[in-house]
Amino acid sequence: MTHLSMTHGTARIVVGVDTHADVHVAAALDLLGRVVGRLEVPTTARGYVRLLGWSRELDANVIFGVEGTGAYGAGLARYLTAAGCDVALLRSRLDRLLCHPPRQPPRGPAAPHRRLAPRASRGR
Repeated sequence: MTHLSMTHGTARIVVGVDTHADVHVAAALDLLGRVVGRLEVPTTARGYVRLLGWSRELDANVIFGVEGTGAYGAGLARYLTAAGCDVALLRSRLDRLLCHPPRQPPRGPAAPHRRLAPRASRGR
């Protein structure tokens, strides 16, 4: 469902949205990565309208990055896409871990401590 049109080349603001069951949290960043605004909205049609209006106050041409589009962010992604916005679907850290687990997971309950311990204390 990724929707990126040719207008994304002129966008000056990127709005990243962290999605949850009851609330979405948005952060707007400029081209230098500086946070220029934050907004928290309910996961309702009114919340979606408020988020879109807020983003357009920042800049008329915004790119949205929405996390969790397979679950909590699906409605928001559909709304923004239908409104003609550029939407990039972002995978959550959990999604990445489930799809691409670490190659060598730590073994045993002491594994994290062994990785952090100095070499001398490992008995070598």
